[in-house]
Amino acid sequence: MKILEVSNFFYPKISGSSRYCYELSRRLAKKHEVKVITTLYPKNLEKFETIENIDVVRVKSFGLGWNISSLSWILPELSKEVKNYDFVHLHSYLFLISNQTGLLRVFKKFPLYLHLHGGMDIPNLKGFKPIFKRYLYDPIVKSFMLRISDKILSISKNDIVGMKNAFWVPNGVEIKDFPFIEKKPENINIGYIGRLEEWKGVKSLPYIIKKVKKIEDINFHIIGDGPLRSYLEKNCDAKFYGNVSFSEIPKIFEKIDILILPSLIEGIPTVILEA
Repeated sequence: MKILEVSNFFYPKISGSSRYCYELSRRLAKKHEVKVITTLYPKNLEKFETIENIDVVRVKSFGLGWNISSLSWILPELSKEVKNYDFVHLHSYLFLISNQTGLLRVFKKFPLYLHLHGGMDIPNLKGFKPIFKRYLYDPIVKSFMLRISDKILSISKNDIVGMKNAFWVPNGVEIKDFPFIEKKPENINIGYIGRLEEWKGVKSLPYIIKKVKKIEDINFHIIGDGPLRSYLEKNCDAKFYGNVSFSEIPKIFEKIDILILPSLIEGIPTVILEA
């Protein structure tokens, strides 16, 4: 079978859906032909490469909208490729490339499987009000994407209640990559793993760290990168790691005793399953 994956981001760019797409694609690629169309964000990635038998094509990005959606024009590349594959597997309806895929489906017939990754309620962030999504984007764009898709896949049962041709496909982790390690009673280590963005709730980390350190001598570890990194480095007494590869995540979990997740919104975070 020939499968075309369409994802806002892809390995080695770290995000929940990119991780899901990567893990799924590398397993599918053992028995099927898999190609991923994604975005060239960050710009230092390769435009064309093969990763674990997965052909990856990255389309130029002009930046990010609301620090979430890559501003990329994928229609020409996608239009050229869809006829060569048995179906297109689209990750989320929230991104600009998702909307372009739906638009192409209007003019070209190809099987489209839309994958909902949860976290579909938007917090009240600067530049993006939940009222916009609730009363404009979802009634128009989301409804359109659901109608135009042949099948709906979802990591949450709640998001597909009452839908036809909808299937629950929960998130998962490779358990053997996370062996249980009994730790010695030394200093407590607390870690945050994720994007350093407002919707991840990381602005609360300085307050949390100061409060906790008053109680006990605790080490904090912040793993990830994003627009709020400079702010956090100035205000947090913690060790910063920046972005790490997927393969390094199990080693990070060996160091920390407690995972903190202050997000304002999440779907079913892979980092919680890993913890």
